[in-house]
Amino acid sequence: MIAQLSEEELELAAQSSYAYWKYSQSCSSPSSELRKKMAMREANRYFLAANRDQSKALEYLRKTCTYRQETRVDILRACFDKDFCFANEQDRDLAATFRARILQDTASQPIVVHGRDKADCAILRIGERHCSKTDDQEFLTTQLYMVERALAATEANSMGCQDMMVVFLDAGCFQSKCAPSRTILKELISILQNHYPQRLKTLLVLDPPLWLRSMYAVLSPALDKRTRQKFQMAKGKKAKRRVFGEIVKEEESDMEDELDLRQYTSEVPFHCSYDEYRQRDESFRETMHQRAILVQ
Repeated sequence: MIAQLSEEELELAAQSSYAYWKYSQSCSSPSSELRKKMAMREANRYFLAANRDQSKALEYLRKTCTYRQETRVDILRACFDKDFCFANEQDRDLAATFRARILQDTASQPIVVHGRDKADCAILRIGERHCSKTDDQEFLTTQLYMVERALAATEANSMGCQDMMVVFLDAGCFQSKCAPSRTILKELISILQNHYPQRLKTLLVLDPPLWLRSMYAVLSPALDKRTRQKFQMAKGKKAKRRVFGEIVKEEESDMEDELDLRQYTSEVPFHCSYDEYRQRDESFRETMHQRAILVQ
């Protein structure tokens, strides 16, 4: 399938791997073998999502290559990187716009990559929203930025062996007036399904209130069957303890009550989870991505 991609499309498909993208920033040109290897991983996800229909998979993959190029996912990944060399002032300004959106949105809702499941897939933890007014672009930019971070962390955690993420949404104190609009939620769902296939392992909603369950009922028709099967809800201590035990490693620490989101975005390496950075143990490696590329 990848033989039908142009050289530009092949590179964009390979760059779905944060490890490959980061490596390509630090050397003149990755080898063609490495480029094909990473592009093949992305193509395989589309092949599975398209029920093994190669023509449909190729069509969807090409659309994603265009999407990633037009929305500048590369600038989104690098927007907090003080050492990143932007190609021009326009890219630098776009990074500043992305940064401002993310900082503004995370001030209203904590969201951070923290911990991993039993298979070393990163866990994206989302807290309740505290603001009654949500800016759609700020919300969308933040969600996509954090998804990219979670996938990068999975790649590093598993040394390239896993490519999915787990999402925990703590909805216990989430009021309906603080919820993002259904329009932007549908747009987010569409982007994730069309351009991040086979990336969600589990979405666990903790203590979902009635309004959230009702909203899910409204939005669920927009989800394909396989995605709906990945949604779980757990209400009460006993249910949450049981589900946590099925997903999370026993030694996994709880998320800190006080999160420094500015520290997380500006200091913690893109591919590292917040708890890993805070612990700073011997397993902490900023070069994990280069190793992840070579592991298989």
